[in-house]
Amino acid sequence: MKTQSDAKHQPAEPEPRKPPLDARIRGRLGEGMRALFADTVTQAPTSQMAQLLERLDKPKP
Repeated sequence: MKTQSDAKHQPAEPEPRKPPLDARIRGRLGEGMRALFADTVTQAPTSQMAQLLERLDKPKP
């Protein structure tokens, strides 16, 4: 007889992969994102962003 705890130890079957988006859809999404973020890219980074970039540039010990 199987119990609930036995069911938890059964490996879950992976979900089937969904097909990739059509190239036209990816293109439209890219155009939309470029339009949405165009102003952000041209602005100077905030002090928080500058600090984050400095941290990312430092090698880990």
